[in-house]
Amino acid sequence: MGKLVLWPLSQLSPNTFSLPLVIVVDALDECDNEDDASLLIQCFVAATTIEGIELRVFVTSRPDQPINIGFDNISREAHRDFILHDIEQSIVDHDLTVYYKNKLANIAQKHGVGRYLQSDDNVKCLVEKIPRTIYPRRYGMPIYS
Repeated sequence: MGKLVLWPLSQLSPNTFSLPLVIVVDALDECDNEDDASLLIQCFVAATTIEGIELRVFVTSRPDQPINIGFDNISREAHRDFILHDIEQSIVDHDLTVYYKNKLANIAQKHGVGRYLQSDDNVKCLVEKIPRTIYPRRYGMPIYS
């Protein structure tokens, strides 16, 4: 893991980026080996100490025990947990509204369908009626609670 994460970051010239460098890891819980997931978490912690690089790591995962234990070993000052089920419903609804408006606009444009597809009533119906569950990304659905 060090060769995958730490070595490339350590080779960067100090202050290469004017903004923080962001690394996104989606579905950490999908690692084949629980030890690999814990090791990757520790690599990212170590990477935050590299001189001259301001690093942010965004990780998504189901709340699996090995993942939780990996993050429990990191100080609360060094990471923040955002649990989907704890997000206020109005925020989730707003995010879904933006998502569906965008998707419906793309469909309408691609297939030459009129604007009626993108109506506020249609979007509202989707936001209210679609079950609040986690769908695999292969179905093109967002992950939400």
